[in-house]
Amino acid sequence: MPRVSVVVPTYNRCDCLMEMLRSALGQTFRDLELIVVDDGSTDGSAIEVLRQLGPDPERAESLWRQHVASATGTIGFGFWTHEIPLQYLYQPNRGIGAARNRGLQVAHGDLVAFLEPDHRWEARHLDRQVAFFDGNEDAWIAHGRLVVDRNGRAAAGKKRPTRSPLPISFEEIVGGNELRTSAIVAKKRCLDVHGGFDENLPACEDYDLWIRIAAHVPIYRVPQAVVRVKAPPSVPGWSLDRYRVYALEKAYQSGHLNAEQRHRVADELVARCDVLVEGYRKRNNTERANFYERKRKKFESEVLKLDMSDAAARTDPLHAVAAELAEEASASPAPRL
Repeated sequence: MPRVSVVVPTYNRCDCLMEMLRSALGQTFRDLELIVVDDGSTDGSAIEVLRQLGPDPERAESLWRQHVASATGTIGFGFWTHEIPLQYLYQPNRGIGAARNRGLQVAHGDLVAFLEPDHRWEARHLDRQVAFFDGNEDAWIAHGRLVVDRNGRAAAGKKRPTRSPLPISFEEIVGGNELRTSAIVAKKRCLDVHGGFDENLPACEDYDLWIRIAAHVPIYRVPQAVVRVKAPPSVPGWSLDRYRVYALEKAYQSGHLNAEQRHRVADELVARCDVLVEGYRKRNNTERANFYERKRKKFESEVLKLDMSDAAARTDPLHAVAAELAEEASASPAPRL
């Protein structure tokens, strides 16, 4: 069995799919498998993969047509390339969350990595991530470092010092600007336990999953594992906040957050609803603005309750003991899933 399963979801991205695959094939770490999940592409992506990486490039188109014609519910093919097994799975368009989950279902590796359009890994990315997990047996999930390429070169700036892996705070993750899926490597069991990606979300499905995971176990930074991106990550549009609100409400109502985490999520819900109210009002969508205004008031009330509860706890003579126990618990190793 391979140590790492690399899941590559794609939808009409033939223009960059081969670059993504070559990024994975060019890793110095070789104990891996490639799983491409084509989410209903119509741009000839499968034919291009067969043409450039398959065993019979001249017959790429006819081979793909044969696979389609003989399919009984599942369309796909597999072969070895550069001494690495590659599976290509095709499904009707269901969204990136469903594509990633399909890849997870067939993954054989103990570790799972994701590679997304317009991202590529430095040659030792997986080597350094695997070394991190080998040296930190209690770790469940890790995130590399994003570097912006301009004209094929890394962005100018001060060289970042090599640092020991440190956990990314729950507050940063809830803030929504920290994690990129192409930089994530996780134990497959971690992703399975937390239910994978929410297929009801057409966007921010990764944000939803990282919050669910970070509520239970640390997500570590591994700055030596570098992911390059062609352009700076774009600032998500305000309209995507409706999906973040959905994810945050799920987390708040899950019963899996501690008091501090609930407070942080409630604060973020108020802020995200505020953005949505302003955005919809500017566009004269009174119905949606009023919907998020009601939601904002609800969570402003929740924040107030949490503030009062925290203040009451601090006046309790047992508060100091509880705080000491909480500090001891936070210093202990992360619980196994």
